[in-house]
Amino acid sequence: MTLYRGFTARIQNIFCSIFFEGALNRMNEDFNVTGNIKTIEWLKVEILSALSSLNKGLLKGSKASKDVIADCIAGMVILLYLLSKRIGIEFSYIDSKVQNKLKLGILEEDEIEKDYGDLSKLLNYIRERK
Repeated sequence: MTLYRGFTARIQNIFCSIFFEGALNRMNEDFNVTGNIKTIEWLKVEILSALSSLNKGLLKGSKASKDVIADCIAGMVILLYLLSKRIGIEFSYIDSKVQNKLKLGILEEDEIEKDYGDLSKLLNYIRERK
């Protein structure tokens, strides 16, 4: 799946471009690099830990409960939002970026969209919940 391949590299590129090419202009007054370093590092470790737990749950296959896997995913989403806040990126900006990436994936006919229509379903879900 094109969306998944290179996901880590793309996330790093997105983070770097957002952080270094303009996020400083969008940062709120709470942003304090030195005060947040420990929290940022802790959040990164927690994200990796949650990803590890998710992988373990998925490896168990049908033995892992849907609730445990959903709990790992929900925890990762929360941690990623908190990380964005700690580096000065507003939640609404992340939401906007998610919608834009979904629209782009739909337009570019990403494999997961062609095979399952998941990007359109997610975009519709996000739009309806507002």
